[in-house]
Amino acid sequence: MAVTRRDLNRHRWTPRVYLHPSLVLPQLPMYRGFNLFAWGLFLIALSMAVTSFWSFGQARLDDLRYGPTRAFHLTQHVGHGGNGQPSHLIALNLDRQVVVIDIPGSDPSQTRTIVGPYLFGANENLTPVLLDLYDYNNDAMLDLVVKVKNEKLIYINQDGTFRPITAEERVQLLSQ
Repeated sequence: MAVTRRDLNRHRWTPRVYLHPSLVLPQLPMYRGFNLFAWGLFLIALSMAVTSFWSFGQARLDDLRYGPTRAFHLTQHVGHGGNGQPSHLIALNLDRQVVVIDIPGSDPSQTRTIVGPYLFGANENLTPVLLDLYDYNNDAMLDLVVKVKNEKLIYINQDGTFRPITAEERVQLLSQ
């Protein structure tokens, strides 16, 4: 008995496409992990591109909001100065050094400077410094809150100036 080969799918019509040899891509050895590796590289490259685009956009948005010096201004009555005018507070990020300029009663001759922390890390010279006023110790005087990233630095309004909060006051505020 002779063994003959027969095409079992002869009754089905299958189109044949003939390509020019220059259009045929070389065949890569397709093993199981190749697709996962290729997708992993693609996802890593995509996340790096999105992250760099996001940080570039965030830096440009901060340039529009705070300017290239990252200055923030606040005008409010805080009880400083005797002429009844509101005080003007300016927060700056001067080459990674947080500086708050207090102009009490809008009188430039009585200007005080509050030196805050030094910022460490890459591109920290672009971090905006924000100000807020809130009465933390319930003495009817607004206290200064300096916000840098996710940190809040509290300065108590006492005797016509702002002073850093002490450890005892911090414990008392956290217990409330």
